[in-house]
Amino acid sequence: MQEEVIEPLNIPDVRRLEAAAQRPQHREMYLSLYLMLYCGLRPTEVRRLQPEDIRWGQRVVIVRSQTSKTGGGRVVPLRVKRKLAEELCLIPANWGRRWRALRRVAGFMSWRPDTLRHTFASYHVQYFRDLPALQLEMGHRSTELLRTRYTAPLRGSESAQF
Repeated sequence: MQEEVIEPLNIPDVRRLEAAAQRPQHREMYLSLYLMLYCGLRPTEVRRLQPEDIRWGQRVVIVRSQTSKTGGGRVVPLRVKRKLAEELCLIPANWGRRWRALRRVAGFMSWRPDTLRHTFASYHVQYFRDLPALQLEMGHRSTELLRTRYTAPLRGSESAQF
């Protein structure tokens, strides 16, 4: 079975989502957006996280085996933005409804479920050029899928901006 290509978001689209998450009515979704966009977590993984899974002091997120899609746990680096760590960060109740509302406010009327995961992987490959590291972060068994899906060149210097 061949998977459909999911195009990564461009930088203006990323900024629109971030701006929407900064609005007071969507502020509770900022951590969720951050984890999907900058850590490569799947929406279902974010929704299932427990507060103790986010280790601010160690700068990692623990994706437990019962939380992950594939049943394999992993430790994902938390590339902390200063303002992210200073605020109260939780995964809110009614997560699915809130996530749809955030996307609508940002102007996305249709959405592929793993768009942010693909965005993360695409920019990671382009900027770091380290498939084994990305493999570990995303929980893949090998680098083959990463090599075939995320090596298309991105526009200009977007990977550095991301």
